[in-house]
Amino acid sequence: MRFGTNFLLRVAALLFCASTLAAQEAAVSLPVLRITFDGALSKEMTEYVHGQMCLNDGQSEVVLPAKFRTRGATAKNYSMKPSFNMKLRTADDVEIDSCLLGLRSASSWIVDAMAIDRINMRNRLCMDLWNAFSSLPYATNFGGRSGTIGRHVEVYINGDYKGIYCLSDRINRKLLDLKKTQIDTITALPTVRGVLYKHGTQEPSVQEEPSFSADSVGIVLEWHNAFELTYPDTEHAGMQAWQPLLNAFAECQSYNKLGDYFFEENLADLLVFFMVIDARDNMGNKNHFLAARNVTKADERAKFVVLPWDLDATLGGTYNGSAFGGNYSHTPPATFLQRSFWPMSLAIARHNTRFHALLKASWERGRTGALSTDSVQARLFAYRDLLLHSEAWARQCAAFATWRYTPQYVEDLAEEVAHIAQWYAEQFALMDEHFGIDPAVVVAPEFAPNHAPQNAPYYNLKGQRIAAPSGLYIRNGQLRFHNQ
Repeated sequence: MRFGTNFLLRVAALLFCASTLAAQEAAVSLPVLRITFDGALSKEMTEYVHGQMCLNDGQSEVVLPAKFRTRGATAKNYSMKPSFNMKLRTADDVEIDSCLLGLRSASSWIVDAMAIDRINMRNRLCMDLWNAFSSLPYATNFGGRSGTIGRHVEVYINGDYKGIYCLSDRINRKLLDLKKTQIDTITALPTVRGVLYKHGTQEPSVQEEPSFSADSVGIVLEWHNAFELTYPDTEHAGMQAWQPLLNAFAECQSYNKLGDYFFEENLADLLVFFMVIDARDNMGNKNHFLAARNVTKADERAKFVVLPWDLDATLGGTYNGSAFGGNYSHTPPATFLQRSFWPMSLAIARHNTRFHALLKASWERGRTGALSTDSVQARLFAYRDLLLHSEAWARQCAAFATWRYTPQYVEDLAEEVAHIAQWYAEQFALMDEHFGIDPAVVVAPEFAPNHAPQNAPYYNLKGQRIAAPSGLYIRNGQLRFHNQ
């Protein structure tokens, strides 16, 4: 079932991100995460080190043993503000789940520094948009969600203030309802069922020639088309784990086979999403996930879904933070079709009228719903106000002014967000032009914000009707913010 079929579903989709925004907006300051471990902070922390995390949201505190390692390829160039993988442990060094900040119960978390994003919100905001725009083609315990959810926090590492981060969950087996690898009780041999591959690798030097090793955690299917194994883990890396991907790549080399291995509407949604947010660093052969629920089945459970990952270089931004102050460019939507790698490349041939019709239908749904200018601007402004009203932005800027080396940032967050809101309106117009849509004659759905009736009701984040807007609220199925 897709979001947008009625008001209640639209509200439910928004609650994933809106409720976290509401909780933070009401607070005096952002939650504070204190990370401690032995030894000096270094970008070379590629192996886990043991320590402790202390997370305080102003009302309660969680203190747990944890282990940490730095993450990200580009992010490792910013060792003054590094990103981390964080795994929660017990005192006996056993994995333990915790529902941090009301997100979801998990043991493995991402502590994202957003070091190349000058406004510290692009990845979070775009994941919120993806969750509201497109759901998995099957039911899960998480409402069909396939993107992360998260909250902004302020981070201290070994007592040193490091600024604003985003604490988020992970795209993993549990979220996507992938079936666990089954171990035979007699032979102890594994049967791989659910699989999760990351498209792309942190080792670009090894992508020139196709290569494969059964016990490897990374392979290259063709020139600059590499994958890393995310699930099952390295303990069960082997031919069983790689065979589903190898089969799909070998047998799915034309559009007429695409539907046997992939959900076409999922691919259409992802391409449209990348086109409108200008996810140039996700174009082609990197920053996606491929997942299949159960490859031992001969039905839709063995099909792959393709999901977005690492959305920092979006909304006019670049992989190194070089674009800011309104100095943004636009990638023409058609460029995403021209530069797509497998499996996207199978779908976008000029003569493929069926898939292009799916793309247009996806955009027509998104442009009056989750991807509308009202929806995107409301989220931009809500995160802007969160970071400003909590005074976290001022604290971060004051700290950076004392550092010798700093990550990418701007001092005037409100001005930068205004530039991005204008950029999105322009990209939105390019999308309409690409799909041949005249916005003056489009008949919008009942709850499209651009065509809302003047007397449309207001709702709070619990879905209850209210007399007037106050703080974060929902109207016409869209998250909005009223600054009193």
